[in-house]
Amino acid sequence: MLAALAPAPADAQPVVRPPHLERAPEVRLPPDAPPLDDGDAQVVLSLDLDTEGRVRDAEVIEGVREDVDALALEAARALVFSPATRDGEPVAARIRFRFVVGPAPPASEEAAREPAAPGEVPAEPDTAPAPGEDELGVTAQIERVEEGAADRVTLRGAELTTVPGTFGEPLRAVATLPGVARSPFGLGFFLVRGSNFQNTGFLVDGFQVPLLYHVGAGPAILSNRFVEELRFYAGNYPVQYGRYSGGLVALDTSIPRTRGPEGEASLDAVRASALAIVPFDEGRGAVAAAFRRSYFELFVPLIQPGLDVAFMDYQVLGRYRVDDHLELSLFFFGANDYLDQSGQIGDGGFLSEGSRSSVSFDLYRLITTARIRAGTTRASISAMVGRDASGFDAAQPGFGVLRFDLEAFFAGWRADVQVVHDEHLRTRVGIDVNTLDARILGTAPVPPGLGELPRPLPSITSSDAALGVVEAFAAAYVEQVFDYAPFELSAGLRLEAMRYGDVFEIVPDPRVVLRLRPHPMVTLKAAGGLFVQQPSPFTIFRVGGNPSIPPERAYQSSGGIELALPFGLEAWLTAFYNRQWNIARGVDEIVPTQDGLRRVFFRADEEGRSFGLEAMVRLRVEGPDRSGFYGWVTYTLSRSERWVGDQAADVFGFDQTHVLNVVASYRVDGWRFGARFSLASGRPARALAAVRFDADTGGYAGIFGPRDERIDYAHQLDVRIDREFDVGPITGSVYLDVMNVYFSELPEGRIYQYDLARSANLRGLPIIPSIGVQGTIR
Repeated sequence: MLAALAPAPADAQPVVRPPHLERAPEVRLPPDAPPLDDGDAQVVLSLDLDTEGRVRDAEVIEGVREDVDALALEAARALVFSPATRDGEPVAARIRFRFVVGPAPPASEEAAREPAAPGEVPAEPDTAPAPGEDELGVTAQIERVEEGAADRVTLRGAELTTVPGTFGEPLRAVATLPGVARSPFGLGFFLVRGSNFQNTGFLVDGFQVPLLYHVGAGPAILSNRFVEELRFYAGNYPVQYGRYSGGLVALDTSIPRTRGPEGEASLDAVRASALAIVPFDEGRGAVAAAFRRSYFELFVPLIQPGLDVAFMDYQVLGRYRVDDHLELSLFFFGANDYLDQSGQIGDGGFLSEGSRSSVSFDLYRLITTARIRAGTTRASISAMVGRDASGFDAAQPGFGVLRFDLEAFFAGWRADVQVVHDEHLRTRVGIDVNTLDARILGTAPVPPGLGELPRPLPSITSSDAALGVVEAFAAAYVEQVFDYAPFELSAGLRLEAMRYGDVFEIVPDPRVVLRLRPHPMVTLKAAGGLFVQQPSPFTIFRVGGNPSIPPERAYQSSGGIELALPFGLEAWLTAFYNRQWNIARGVDEIVPTQDGLRRVFFRADEEGRSFGLEAMVRLRVEGPDRSGFYGWVTYTLSRSERWVGDQAADVFGFDQTHVLNVVASYRVDGWRFGARFSLASGRPARALAAVRFDADTGGYAGIFGPRDERIDYAHQLDVRIDREFDVGPITGSVYLDVMNVYFSELPEGRIYQYDLARSANLRGLPIIPSIGVQGTIR
């Protein structure tokens, strides 16, 4: 038995028609299932319907117990609706829907509800729409980009784990999205709309993390099974986020829904992993844990003697739904990385005996969250504590010792409240606080004194230093949404207080997003706002840094068009212009101060701008048998420039004029076939103008001009094949994922011979195949 929630309001606009239920399966408990306490069970789902009325996604809103919820989710895929329409045109919609599951053994019954009028969805009069959703007869919501966000791309389901060339890592799929330039050597940092790597932030459940990848081009530090949704903002991100002057990547975590206790294990070319999920209290709560460990030490020495590399990560996530109004969660995750090249470069390596080089990184975070729902108000309160530790040790005879150990402690707190006043007005307010206490112990070569000539290499000495820095940031924000169709205006203000080094500033960041929907298939958009980002802790140490560096600032603006096309196609075109100032750059200058002359290593006097066009066409189709297709084509045309003072603008070192990505994946009969092709302009390169011989060192030094040349285009093809299997209680898949199938050169720069007489391209990543197996036992 089943029923949809919420009656059609009496004052519903005649141009909007809700979805109409055409076909539904019967949902009955299996004979061996435990009996229901009240004879039947009611499971409330949130259903996402596409423009053809098919269920694209389903989520339990009010569950009963794990096995009953799983039955309802499975049956939801077979529901068929006539689509919602606006002005006669089919549109995607979100509805709340209730399944009423009868007891076993099954018996033929009529639906326990009043007959529906022709063309209407049956409803229960005492239910209400979810807060924040527009009523379209039933609680259906026309799909739209997040309020306060000009551009957002969301990846869910198979898109998170099966994009070819990503090895199942959700974050690597970001590299295929509009506005993202190609990163060198596949590193897990992103160049977005002409900004630098550090200007695009990573958030996990709303809190910043410094990186989300293991050392080098390793996998993400979070199990992909815990990633519920990935949201990518190329710019003009919502007011509840801040402290980044470029883009933003936000991950929301959740526990995979299961009918009962479940275990999972996987094995691929570089790591082994295990995951366990245990629901409790009839599905109201669950605890999940995951662990992953590399086994490079088993085969890397056979390929690269003297190289020692390893990583591992671990996560524990618990959630409990106290009642319909309160849900609690706790998430702990950690990661450890180690890379030692000493055996390659010293003691028989390619450098002098006694040379060494190693890096290590440890990360730990604990996040607690309470989510509250009361009527048309939603609130969340969350807190975070964390610790990072990183180390670097390098030495070479004649060049001194460079070593540091950095330890940083983090604490944060967030509170966010969303209130729906009526169908036209919505308000969001919140507080975002974050603190950092960092300490560094280091050893470094002593630079020449003021006015002193450079010392001969053999006389270089090193000195120990202990440095510290404390940073504190607090922000309050408010956003008001005015929704008067066909106009929607989101106006927000984020007030950021920043304290670090010798700096205390209160920075206002106003932001605005305007949308106009002249036709059900067409949305016009425009956005603008200010953004602020604190300097890196390394740049504000009193020794070796500059504690007076002001925060980096950026103005971001964009405008474009979004199209909801037939057959599930989505398309949009966006033009953007960004302006940046107070960009920190490395210098070595002597400046006068009240305490006398002082050496300064950083200045925040660089400026920049970037502008361009982004286009994306996307298709997602899923059939009732879980067969289907997803894919997208993205293209970015852009230019990014930098300058200091009155200097002429020079192209940014990572500028890429053209970036094209094509992604396609098709699932049929337990097989999935996918491919990804990428093409990107070469990065700028400085032309070699002259060569100078240095008699002191016996080497050659190049004199380079402006960046008026480029390295060659980079292009590559990645492919992936998955095969599912089902053996008794074990289900899973085997996959083959191959990066750079035809061994493209992937030039990353230029390398010169010792006298700079000849040069060649520096090759990027070679062919990298990965074969793996993943199995789940229930």
